[in-house]
Amino acid sequence: MDTLQITPKKTWGPTNKYILRTAIISELRGINLYERLIDMVEDEDIKDLLLEILKDKKSHLGELFRALLEIDKEQAEEMKLEHKEIEDALEREFKEVFGED
Repeated sequence: MDTLQITPKKTWGPTNKYILRTAIISELRGINLYERLIDMVEDEDIKDLLLEILKDKKSHLGELFRALLEIDKEQAEEMKLEHKEIEDALEREFKEVFGED
């Protein structure tokens, strides 16, 4: 997928970071809503429709995060550090459970 190019504007209004974070929050709320609805619905056709919408919401969330990380290098670096810490913790846990192999 092509890299999204966002040019920040120097205005007094909301920043691009703020707009993207607000959109991320909206998608997360949507994901939570659709997951709850899917758990409640009994009609399989409706469930399938909601599952497709949920999949789209998750895709949108990924696109928004990618755009945010393109313009917020500090956030990107923090996420890399957190990802590394999680990988290290999982590796330690794996070794404790399954041995040193």
